[in-house]
Amino acid sequence: MHRYLPALMQRAGWQTVSVPVNHRHRASGVSNYNNLQRALRGIRIEVQAAIPADRLLVFDVADGWPPLCEFLGVPVPSEDFPQVNEREAWHRKRRGRPPSRDTR
Repeated sequence: MHRYLPALMQRAGWQTVSVPVNHRHRASGVSNYNNLQRALRGIRIEVQAAIPADRLLVFDVADGWPPLCEFLGVPVPSEDFPQVNEREAWHRKRRGRPPSRDTR
């Protein structure tokens, strides 16, 4: 189990069991993950383990309509898959808006 998930489960009132493992120090380089990426990866792993494969769609938006429509059992639309979250489009859309109130 990913190390962030026991803390989340304990916070929700569940009990967890820890099993010690041997950790080796990194010989070189740096981690490819930050804390948020590690947490999201752990959640994804747990969801994939808990949900039957025929009821779970692991979807990459780069794949477009076909896998999504096949999973939902609906025909593929004739229109292109929307690409509204491209980085530059997001920045253009964001300009002129008041700053976020999130002060973290």
